[in-house]
Amino acid sequence: MDLIDALQDLIGRHCRHEDCHCEIIEILEEGPSIVLYTHSKGEIQCNWFGEAQRRAPKTYTIPLVSSRDEDLHPVVRAVTDEDEQARLRALTGLTD
Repeated sequence: MDLIDALQDLIGRHCRHEDCHCEIIEILEEGPSIVLYTHSKGEIQCNWFGEAQRRAPKTYTIPLVSSRDEDLHPVVRAVTDEDEQARLRALTGLTD
């Protein structure tokens, strides 16, 4: 199993990020990163001319590896158990 396949198992899991209830909706190979979708009314989205158009849910792109402590990002650790974390660390080359 490669890293992207292992990360695909995270899609649909729920977490909290920046005091918002979020769901993992996508895995990006670049980084790699996970994309979180907020379950809220969101922020005002503007059109091409910068005029307020509508409210849209906010999304966040979270890197798999935290730049702060060279480990899995806290959001990833929150949605995975110890076995999954060990597998992800091994696939990314992080030490346990």
